[in-house]
Amino acid sequence: MGFFEGHKLKNKSGELVNAVEALKNKVILVYFSAHWCPPCRMFTPTLKDCYEELVEEGCQIGIVFVSSDRSEDDMNSYFQGHHGDWFVVPFGDKELIDSLKKECKVSGIPKLVVVDENGRMLYDGARNDVQATSPKLAFKKWKELYEA
Repeated sequence: MGFFEGHKLKNKSGELVNAVEALKNKVILVYFSAHWCPPCRMFTPTLKDCYEELVEEGCQIGIVFVSSDRSEDDMNSYFQGHHGDWFVVPFGDKELIDSLKKECKVSGIPKLVVVDENGRMLYDGARNDVQATSPKLAFKKWKELYEA
């Protein structure tokens, strides 16, 4: 059973959605970040632009924000005001947050990784891809990880 099984994610509209259904048939990125982190606040707009360009191109991509914020209000404010139209792990879902952080070997933020539909990390260099290459080339690389 995957990390996402039995969990809900919150979409940009604030609705709780079934995580497995929301991410089905998508290349999944998990974004570990927090509003209090200056490097995160610098990277988030770049990731948002990348995501929006990929969606416009018709790419099937899902991003899951895993917050390291200290309060739900801080997380929600950061998510609503600065992030793209993607998903966030609800503030109190310690089980999913801890599982993803462990699986993705998070020792610092921001961190952007590609995971499979079960939440297993496939690649941990996605942040560099977003910063160093075009969104289309990055997505092609990430999609190939699913087909390998």
